[in-house]
Amino acid sequence: MLRGMDENDSQMVAYLREQAINFRELARGSRDPNVRRQLSALARQCEELGLTIEEGPTYKKGPKLPIGR
Repeated sequence: MLRGMDENDSQMVAYLREQAINFRELARGSRDPNVRRQLSALARQCEELGLTIEEGPTYKKGPKLPIGR
């Protein structure tokens, strides 16, 4: 960890990781490709937010693409 996390931050990161696992399990169980794609995207967002809380907002490398691409 690059910055000090308190108990609440640690709990939030753990919760987000659990949710990412849940979304991936739901995605694997879905037959609809659009639902799978959306659930996988939610899992990635949970992981990214958890990393941002844990590592700080600069953990990602590379430019962020504009919305709509």
